[in-house]
Amino acid sequence: MSDPEKEGGRTRRKHRRVTAREVTADVQGRGGVTSYTVQNISTGGMLLTGARAPARGTLEITLRQSGTRSVQLTGHVVHELPEGIGVAFEPMSTAVAEAMEKLIASVDARNNQPPPLPPGRASAPGSPAVLRSTEDPFASGPDPRPPRLGSPDERSEYLRILVKKRDEAIQKGRTMYEAVLAEADQLRADAAKLKSKLDAALGQVVLGEAALAASRTAVEKEAAARQLERAEDAAALKLERATSTEMLEQEQRRTLEAIAAVAGLEAKLRRFENEAAHARADAEAARKEANDVVADTAALRRSREELVAANRKAMEAQTALNKERAIRSAAEAPIAEARAAQQAAEAETKKVTAELARLKAKLITAENALERSATRKQPDLHRR
Repeated sequence: MSDPEKEGGRTRRKHRRVTAREVTADVQGRGGVTSYTVQNISTGGMLLTGARAPARGTLEITLRQSGTRSVQLTGHVVHELPEGIGVAFEPMSTAVAEAMEKLIASVDARNNQPPPLPPGRASAPGSPAVLRSTEDPFASGPDPRPPRLGSPDERSEYLRILVKKRDEAIQKGRTMYEAVLAEADQLRADAAKLKSKLDAALGQVVLGEAALAASRTAVEKEAAARQLERAEDAAALKLERATSTEMLEQEQRRTLEAIAAVAGLEAKLRRFENEAAHARADAEAARKEANDVVADTAALRRSREELVAANRKAMEAQTALNKERAIRSAAEAPIAEARAAQQAAEAETKKVTAELARLKAKLITAENALERSATRKQPDLHRR
């Protein structure tokens, strides 16, 4: 992390920091390689969390994030705080600085991913929330105004900023495209799971209806058998009533047992009917969830097509920028030749100036010699 500066009693940082997601740092120190979790990062430094702080001195650091190339650079520990370990980066080469900017742009794009669906449109339990983008993933703010009568360096800086903004927009679009693809695959898997659950629920409903029909048939048969037994028992009771009071009591007990058995079968029948109703309700809910997943999958497919079209436009813009870079390279060659000629002319001017100074010194010396000679001749003339 870059050392903060104090300005007006408030802390001001040199570099903009972004919160990191899924970024790890492998630090090579005197004790070996140790992996840390990156909490936030900027082009000047980062904040790490880990079991122990790395050793003091120059550190070899490798930054990694899924979906992006690793970045290798050097740094050193500047402070250790309760929330993490502050590391400042050493001066970087141009290639490493560009790689760091791409990594930070990827981290920022993942931080700017849209929120999940509202509670009313939640996905099935156990499935990830469906993302909805409410902003243009390629938006990178207004382009800077080109210099009207600027120098070649100013035009070069303008083109560099423009290309950087386009690269950041393309990186954001690619990140969003990968997220949408992963989400579509997950929704397809969820749809398959819901379909299997729906098929299983329908199978349970069919089995429940079959068991209910079988139970009803068994109850009806048992009731008919009980009625037949009652009729037979009543006839036997009429024949034996005059001679056997004990047989009458046994018949009464059997009748009570039959009534209890019929009541138990009726309760069992009602339980089967309740279970079948619950199974139908579960099947209907599963069918609704499957319809919602199909609708969300269609929306994701449309979003994917829009992202492909946007990526194609970005590639066309990149091609135009490459052409502009080629034109710039062609224009820089005569400028370099003119500069070389100017430097040669300046060197020749310096040589001529030095030669003039030397001749002027000789002229002054000659004039002095003439004056001395004239001074010597004047007394001789007076003597004559």
